Amino acid sequence: MQKGQLIWITGFSGVGKTTIATSLYNRLKQKAKNWVLIDGDCVRKMCDYDLGYSLPERLQNAKRISGLCKLLTDQGINVVAATISMFSEIHEFNAKNIANHKVILIVADLEKIKQRDKKGLYKKDIGATKNIVGINQQYDFPPFISLTIDNNDDGNIEKKAEMILDLVKEC
Repeated sequence: MQKGQLIWITGFSGVGKTTIATSLYNRLKQKAKNWVLIDGDCVRKMCDYDLGYSLPERLQNAKRISGLCKLLTDQGINVVAATISMFSEIHEFNAKNIANHKVILIVADLEKIKQRDKKGLYKKDIGATKNIVGINQQYDFPPFISLTIDNNDDGNIEKKAEMILDLVKEC
């Protein structure tokens, strides 16, 4: 059986991972039905929010996401995953266990992310008490990045998805 591929989209909270991943997924799904979209927040919700945002809990959620991606790709299902993915051990696991995967890093200036802040994570009055990746929790950047996308502008989501789609065509 041919294994599926994984498009692992990562970056800080609020950088636009889910927005870009959803656009990409919708385009891929039109071409082939065997694509699945996995979002880190949705995995939390699926597990009844049993984990918080401390480092050990974030690591556990990341392991769930990676494990789910491996399970699906091993069965020939292609996956687009949008997740913070802040741990070196997760990057290493994916590289070792999922042969056909690409890592897409979405970046934006912290000030731009704070301006968007749809979830209210970066508000000054609560920021000090939150476990925010990149502010008071370390983010281990992936060692092997297939593509970096600058998401400082709020538009061009389709163009950004197209950049990833071009990369997927190479697989």
